[in-house]
Amino acid sequence: MSKSLRNALLGLAVAVLAISLVLGFQSRPDVPEVRGAQPLVALPGNRPHYWWLNADELLLLREGKPERFFRFRIAEGKETPLPELTERFAGTSGLPATLRVSPDGAFLVWASQDKKRSLLCRIDGGEFQEVRHDVPTLPFWRVGSRTWMGLGIYDGRLAGGHSFDRTANNRKGNFSPLAATFFLEPTQTVGADFDGTNIAQAIFSDSGQFLAQLWRGPDEPTRTVRVGAAGLTASPAGSAFLRFPAPHENDGAEVFFSPEETYMGWVLKFRDPVSQNLGLNKGKPKKYYTGFWVTNRRTRETKSYGCLPSRRDDPAFGPYNVRFSPGAGGISYVYKNTLYLLPVSK
Repeated sequence: MSKSLRNALLGLAVAVLAISLVLGFQSRPDVPEVRGAQPLVALPGNRPHYWWLNADELLLLREGKPERFFRFRIAEGKETPLPELTERFAGTSGLPATLRVSPDGAFLVWASQDKKRSLLCRIDGGEFQEVRHDVPTLPFWRVGSRTWMGLGIYDGRLAGGHSFDRTANNRKGNFSPLAATFFLEPTQTVGADFDGTNIAQAIFSDSGQFLAQLWRGPDEPTRTVRVGAAGLTASPAGSAFLRFPAPHENDGAEVFFSPEETYMGWVLKFRDPVSQNLGLNKGKPKKYYTGFWVTNRRTRETKSYGCLPSRRDDPAFGPYNVRFSPGAGGISYVYKNTLYLLPVSK
């Protein structure tokens, strides 16, 4: 081998090594990985469900036949079975994604599989009530823990619903319209979500407004998120639309809310810089990152709280079921079959 050819091959090898090192560095996420998240409890299964009862306790739904409810005290690491609630939920063919906990953590309301029934009871299974509806309906707690509302789907749109007083055991309720301009497009029922509105993360705020993200689904690249705030009125003046720029380039964006309306959380799916800038892995990549941000809706200030490696279509990976802890002092999520709490500063 000639000296010139040897030098050329050596130079090529050095160049390949240098490029590999650069690509290896740049393939890391441009958002730091999550730091300081506290593991709370193991939650094995496919997309497991949990709900906050208060700052110290959680309601867990564990897989099985039937699925079983437990009350979990964080400080003690202790789970208490809730057999009466388990029996109530299984007996009504309840949908876990529709279950909502009252603000005081004492009562639950959920929808049946066909969404033609709303069911309510105490967390111990007592004070059971069943309300039947003429149209598919999703239940939400309103301000306080006394009244709840079943939002009905009329002609493909969430147009309003009936308010119920838990203490009166009123099976018919009082109808309240939802601001008609809030839902702009007809919606299709898909589990607990609707095409056009992210119902899974929607809430009634402490001021009585219905807050929801208007979207095309969790896997659509998003530059700006639209948030609707609808009052219980037929007047268009009862609704407002707010736009928030996404804090990072992404392949999908979901937002969630704190009841006091101040804070809005982000869950963004994004690729590493090399894949993003060079257009690699076009379509839906198997591996990506999921990042968390929190925005103060009043000041528009946004903070990043890191990211996690994620895998598409892997039910044991996550993160799933991202939400604020009570008081918006942390972000909770399920990741690799464990429930975590990530502290956030205000």
